Amino acid sequence: MKKTKNNNLAIIIGIAVLIILPLVVLFVFTNPFQQNKQENELEILRYHADRPVYFTLSELLAASDIVVIGEFSIDTVDVTTFRYSGYFEKEILDIVQSYNYITVIDVLSGDIINEPLKIIQGYGYEHENKLVTHSEMLPMNKGDQWIFFLKRAEDSDLYYCVGDSEGRYPVPTARISDFDDYVNGLSAEDFGVYEDVYVKIELYREIVERFFN
Repeated sequence: MKKTKNNNLAIIIGIAVLIILPLVVLFVFTNPFQQNKQENELEILRYHADRPVYFTLSELLAASDIVVIGEFSIDTVDVTTFRYSGYFEKEILDIVQSYNYITVIDVLSGDIINEPLKIIQGYGYEHENKLVTHSEMLPMNKGDQWIFFLKRAEDSDLYYCVGDSEGRYPVPTARISDFDDYVNGLSAEDFGVYEDVYVKIELYREIVERFFN
């Protein structure tokens, strides 16, 4: 009798597994929450470009036409174009850029010719969920304020950040009495860059000492 009870229990468990397992598999593959997460997740394609490197504030100032505290105030305009590639026999990404408009809060160096400032940056959206960038800077959010070291493009009203990520820094929110303590609380994201390697601590120290102390 005991053996029969055990057999019946095993049969019941087996039937339950056969019923429940397909339902679990079906949920995993059709889970709307997981699908929405994948559909809304931003894919970032980064590639590197050669650019000048600056090690001191004097070098940075010499390369800049103006230095300002500015606020990203107008929606970004993306310029993404494609061209046909005979090698790949399809349309491929050709140019990816964005134009950001900056309202000047304060001028730290140089003269402003026109405002808002139109800044060109090396990123754009290939489509809604795919960002393509050859800049080490994170895209700005509307309302962000930064210190910009800017160079004016020749025969143009466009400006660009000198040295890419070396041309944009966070604005101190208050007078800094201990720089090391202050900067230790900042992340790569606070500096507006993708990785810590692009955080220029000593350059930022010079900037803070020169303009904010």
